[in-house]
Amino acid sequence: MALHLSFRAELANQVFLRLKRFDENAWRVAEQLANSRRDFFDLAYRLAHDAVTLLVEEYGPDLRVVLDARLGDVDALFSTLPSEESLEKPSTRWRVARGTVLAVYLHDSRGFNTGAFQELYAPVAALVDIGELERTALASLGEETGDFQVVTPRYEPPVITPSQQKRA
Repeated sequence: MALHLSFRAELANQVFLRLKRFDENAWRVAEQLANSRRDFFDLAYRLAHDAVTLLVEEYGPDLRVVLDARLGDVDALFSTLPSEESLEKPSTRWRVARGTVLAVYLHDSRGFNTGAFQELYAPVAALVDIGELERTALASLGEETGDFQVVTPRYEPPVITPSQQKRA
């Protein structure tokens, strides 16, 4: 797998490990942020799935296996949700977790722009320092990275107003 794809896979792994450590308060904040811009989040989520298709066409089915394994871990994390969380209407937390993993995996790929990355990453941006995770991912590759540079866009999460909190 190309170095940048190996990096993205490791970064997705680091993000997943961080999401596993979220407590109830962190998930509540992420839900509020996702719900405050639901239309944009939903559009970016759909774009991410289209971008996966394009990326698989470009790099082959092995890439799909790697990404599906990570998304399967997200699904397993949320398999213990209370029974009122039906499969017909996925929980916001589940969508935030999957969206975040997709965002870091796809952010620089064809068919997935910076705006889509920002919308999917926004719910956890205040809780997870992507720069720290990028450094960890690069270090864990254990390879000579040469001139490889990380160019993840930085994003300030939107401020939730009191009226948006009431709606969420």
